[in-house]
Amino acid sequence: MSNVPMLKRTKTRAAMLSLLIVIVTTALETSVFARNTCQDLFVSARSETTSARRLESLRLSVGTGNSLRSLALEHLPAQPGQPTLLMMPGAISPVSAGHPAFKKLAQSGVGLVSFAYSHQPGSLKAATREAVQALEQGEVSISGWVAETLTVRDHFARQGVELIPVSLSFTGAVTPSLQGFNRIIEMVPMTSTDATSATGAAVRDQLKAAAMWNPFFGQQLVRQQIDFSYRAYWQSVVDSLARDPQFPGELRGTLLDQYVRQSQAIEGFKWDVASLPRSIQRTFVLAGQESQSLLKHQLQTVVAMIEAGHQPNVVLVKGVGHNIPSSQPDTYAQLLAWAARDSRLDGLYIFDSATARVESIPRAAMLARLRAWEASLSSVDREASLP
Repeated sequence: MSNVPMLKRTKTRAAMLSLLIVIVTTALETSVFARNTCQDLFVSARSETTSARRLESLRLSVGTGNSLRSLALEHLPAQPGQPTLLMMPGAISPVSAGHPAFKKLAQSGVGLVSFAYSHQPGSLKAATREAVQALEQGEVSISGWVAETLTVRDHFARQGVELIPVSLSFTGAVTPSLQGFNRIIEMVPMTSTDATSATGAAVRDQLKAAAMWNPFFGQQLVRQQIDFSYRAYWQSVVDSLARDPQFPGELRGTLLDQYVRQSQAIEGFKWDVASLPRSIQRTFVLAGQESQSLLKHQLQTVVAMIEAGHQPNVVLVKGVGHNIPSSQPDTYAQLLAWAARDSRLDGLYIFDSATARVESIPRAAMLARLRAWEASLSSVDREASLP
């Protein structure tokens, strides 16, 4: 009997190591496509995208007083008659002017607004000391990211520019709470953090179960172990970013803390279909070779929306995994320009990335097809192959 606590401690340590591996893998999968080279992250935007349209760099303030934060933006105006996309950031950075996908989109004539949240390196690098202090003393939360997104919207609304948000995996945690937009494009959205890594969710459950053997300090130890795993992963990311000579080295610790808090903020998140505003038309762009657990939950979310009376559109992209912008920037740009321009989208579309051919499935047959695909998928972390 005396060996039981030691056995539990051994299992807890093993689970902790497993969690670290899972978090590293998951973080890479969910953010790598939004992560440009360090040079892209820390070089100022230039007016080199087109000769007719000038790329503008600007900063916006969010909040007041001790809560004042700063956002860095890039704006490429649309050609006449073209829509403007709001490129929401991924877990590390947005698809910005240095990214091949941004350049491909620029060639299509659509307008582009790219921004980084206040705690991310694109905005943090040029923040005032007061703004940095506000970050360090404030909270990192989904509601805060919503407020920052709406600040960008309001700035351009005053100029008569209507924005179409484009989520990017991680910011699938933000878009369900957005208001005041007519359309949103959900690009491989994170509809559930547990589905993003089913293995990681299972390990967290094991850690919490092990904590029952220590009712006084068990929960605190679990929290410390999970945060240690977050910090170990994000330390490697910050170290990678710091290799660039333009990285603000004095903010290294601040950036690491902010990324750890970002991971904490999205723990246990999943879409609540009942709270989604019906006034927003959503188009989901899903990867046919996404991890099965995430694609399954994405399809479950869309099915639940349809059953609740929403009318989302779905574009399933054959032959691509989660990392569409970086692995296939041409496909990414083509899909976004099409989804933004064509207000007639209605139903389910299967896009072949190899041939650029599109199969259209009418809305009447859409629900049955989505249900069949969802039922064919497992809730484990392995690559799907749809359709």
